[in-house]
Amino acid sequence: MDKKIIELADKFDDLTLNKKMKILSYHIANQKHIYYKEIMDEFEKNLITALLKKHDYNVTRVSARIKLHRNTIKKKIQKLNIKEKRQK
Repeated sequence: MDKKIIELADKFDDLTLNKKMKILSYHIANQKHIYYKEIMDEFEKNLITALLKKHDYNVTRVSARIKLHRNTIKKKIQKLNIKEKRQK
């Protein structure tokens, strides 16, 4: 993840999830063009990618963390073109 994004995210640690989402929603609402599906897909892709990285690309652990069946997560990975961890 981009270092600058992580630094900005750390500043939001004291905010509730609700307040963080309000900030994000405000910024999105002020864009010229808003496409709901694109916004939701991008959010979902970023969330799943971050969780996969955090849990070393273990779909079962991600599944337990967000209470979503692992097969559903695998389908979302394919649908959203999330790159799987490269083997060394």
